[in-house]
Amino acid sequence: MEFNRMMNYARYDLTINRSFYRNFALIALALFLTVGLLSATVDYQMVREATYFYRPQVAGTVFWLYFLTFALLMLAAGCINHPLRNRQGRISTLTLPATNGEKFLWHTLICIVGMALACVVGVLLADLVYQLILLAAGVSFAAIPSITQGFFTCMGMAEGLKYMNAEVALLLALLVSHILWTICAFSLGNALKYKYNLLWTMLGLWVLHFVLNLVVAILGVSLLSHLDLSGTVNLSQKEMESWAMALGWTWVGIVTIVAVLMYWGAWRLYCRAQITSRLNP
Repeated sequence: MEFNRMMNYARYDLTINRSFYRNFALIALALFLTVGLLSATVDYQMVREATYFYRPQVAGTVFWLYFLTFALLMLAAGCINHPLRNRQGRISTLTLPATNGEKFLWHTLICIVGMALACVVGVLLADLVYQLILLAAGVSFAAIPSITQGFFTCMGMAEGLKYMNAEVALLLALLVSHILWTICAFSLGNALKYKYNLLWTMLGLWVLHFVLNLVVAILGVSLLSHLDLSGTVNLSQKEMESWAMALGWTWVGIVTIVAVLMYWGAWRLYCRAQITSRLNP
């Protein structure tokens, strides 16, 4: 891994694919601004029309910003191999004097890390628009909630971490691991198929979820059919909770390991990328 060589490739990629990265970032910022504008417009009308004191709330806005961030990160991961979408792009990209590992690292930085930074800027812009519109409606600055604070503290969750119990920690771990898994799945889908990969990845994930749900349902029915419901349960509530926690953390570990393996697989596929292949003619 040579930093200067990777930076030379980065400058080339930013020159050739500048419009793609710029447009992607602008669309992301426009979506964040739209959410902030809609939220501010609704609160503006409520403040103007309410006959009682109305205090604006941003919980719903923060939820949609989380959803938007997750969706954009998935799309960005699915575009990590954007320069390889056609044969000419593969010829230009794969023959440049840089290792495929260096190129993959750069595309990880520009697509996933870059999109994460764009989402941060989008939250700040949405908050700015929200604040300005409510100030114009006559709401005092102290009474206007901060979208940025709500977003980065998970609506007060950061304060609640002091009192976090094992169940809440497990739920957060499940959420983070599944987000990571989904992002890595879209990266792997783009490593397999350079064009129309987003559609194929979503279809593949839908089939996978359907099969997993079917298997879980069959196993559940099978276990219930062999369960002696007339017998007594020897496990106490505390023991059952311990088993549930153990299963939950095991599942978190499995999902995280699979996510890492999928991203490693995406890197390996990029390192073996060719000008033409069966999936990418």
